[in-house]
Amino acid sequence: WSINASQNWLKISPINGEIGFEGNSIVTINIVRQGLDVGKYTYAIPILSNGGNGSVNVTMIVPEPAPLLSVSNNTYDFGTSVTENSLNIKNNGGGTLTWNINSTIPGWLKISQTKGELLAGNTSSVVISVNRNDMKEGIYKADLSITSNGGNLSIIVTMTVKNLIPLMSVSPTSLNFDSENTEKTFTISNNGEGPLSWEIKPDIPEWLNISQTNGELKSGEKVSVKLSINKEML
Repeated sequence: WSINASQNWLKISPINGEIGFEGNSIVTINIVRQGLDVGKYTYAIPILSNGGNGSVNVTMIVPEPAPLLSVSNNTYDFGTSVTENSLNIKNNGGGTLTWNINSTIPGWLKISQTKGELLAGNTSSVVISVNRNDMKEGIYKADLSITSNGGNLSIIVTMTVKNLIPLMSVSPTSLNFDSENTEKTFTISNNGEGPLSWEIKPDIPEWLNISQTNGELKSGEKVSVKLSINKEML
């Protein structure tokens, strides 16, 4: 007898032999799925002999790869000024990846999406943002756990809150209108780090006009204030 299989995914041993009266031979069939496309495979293995021919039907399935969770980064440090970043969640395997961020999210942290589904090779971009308003000075940390049917991962998010102090400067600090000038300007600058709220106090004489008496300046900003006098009132 002999076997002549034409399928590369079949490994048969032995492929020929002789059998005495009422004897038998054991034939081992191995399946190789590596390199094959997903799907169902069938084949009738032909057996030839001097006592007649026959066949053995073989069926096997190449399954779709399992989902595999991956992320773009495992740590996000927002420092003292960054407020937004992106976390990319990807299915590096097959099938459909079902993921979920099931951690308790602190009030200072916002996640744009906490669960979803991804087909093979697809990615979801999740926006992570932090809010430092009304937070005390210090370092804040959150451990986010992403669970899925393709594995679990942890994401660490940290941010730093620093008390930012404004610093006002005025230039020039004195103005001389002499006998002819009626208009001059001075500049208010914020040379500090925090927002500066400024105000020119009341009791301004009637002969003096000020273009702006209050305002707010971010760090590094400045504003020019115009002073004009009415000499006819003097």
